[in-house]
Amino acid sequence: MKPKLRSRARAAALQVLFELEFGAAEETARADVLGHFGTPPLDHGYLDRLLSGVRTRADEVDAILVVASPKWRQQRQAVIDRNVLRLAALELLENAAPKAVVLSEALQLAERYGGEQSATFVRGVLDRLIRGLKEA
Repeated sequence: MKPKLRSRARAAALQVLFELEFGAAEETARADVLGHFGTPPLDHGYLDRLLSGVRTRADEVDAILVVASPKWRQQRQAVIDRNVLRLAALELLENAAPKAVVLSEALQLAERYGGEQSATFVRGVLDRLIRGLKEA
């Protein structure tokens, strides 16, 4: 059951990050999202870890994503894609889950919440990021 709880935590984190991009306060965004996710259980500790990590390591996460996607400035990326990548990059940096799990979960989020090309874009950036992390 734990993987499903973490999957829901990732989806909730993505939605909170989406609201934050448009100026919502974190507490408000979190309350909105948790109200929406209120029925199915999720791993609240993991949600907190993701949100805190993206906030406190934002410069580091964004820097490695810039290297992994040199042709796509973050400002040009779709909000969902950018935040799926941030969550996945954080998980990779922190070794929070196996690389295959991080990639699979990111692709599912991109397919579910992103545009038609989101999963393809996310896969390409994460493949380059994973290769870069192996080389480092």
